[in-house]
Amino acid sequence: EGLIGPKMNALAQARLAENRIQLAREYVERHPSSVGAWLGLATIADNEGDLDVQNEALERATEVDPNRADAWFRLAILRDKQEDYSDALAIYERLTELESESPAFLNNRAYAILQTNGDPEEAVGFAQRARDIMGPNPHVLHTLGLAQLRAGSLDEAQQNLGMALEMRPGDPTLLLDYGEALIALGNGEAGRSHIVLALRYADQLGLDFPRRPEAVAALEREATA
Repeated sequence: EGLIGPKMNALAQARLAENRIQLAREYVERHPSSVGAWLGLATIADNEGDLDVQNEALERATEVDPNRADAWFRLAILRDKQEDYSDALAIYERLTELESESPAFLNNRAYAILQTNGDPEEAVGFAQRARDIMGPNPHVLHTLGLAQLRAGSLDEAQQNLGMALEMRPGDPTLLLDYGEALIALGNGEAGRSHIVLALRYADQLGLDFPRRPEAVAALEREATA
């Protein structure tokens, strides 16, 4: 196992190899009980943009060693990318069983709860635990503030989303959620201006903004309010 990971990493970095996935798969077939081999195949598949092979490799890695948190975490990130939020939530539940004090796993479990329209109070609890462990962090503060917003704790939501926005002032998603918090607190003009900024920054900086339809809908809703 000790040499398998470095060998797979070397193959992943071998840019001249045109059949890296096939070479990696042949190597994995010789070492099917190696988590490192499956993770290496997943890395190469990710580099090649082959989601099917990446998914297969990460699933096999978690089967070989169900207690490997790094394999589960990579699988959860892939599920997020595929917008399979229910499966991602199940994986984050598993991860917090493996490492109950990991702020990253606690935070991501909280966010996955929100993505699946779960109990916002439950999400607040996990996000608060992550903040207590990690301290002020923009990603954790964002999750905590969004959970509080959905739970109806508007003042706390504004405070935490505002702190996160100070740390990441050009983040379109943060601008959207902070704007929504302001609107919920009755400050519609300031809320709308933040949502407009979210769309503007996403356009000007060429950022991926999956929640664009939500931002547009919020502006349309406020225009008719």
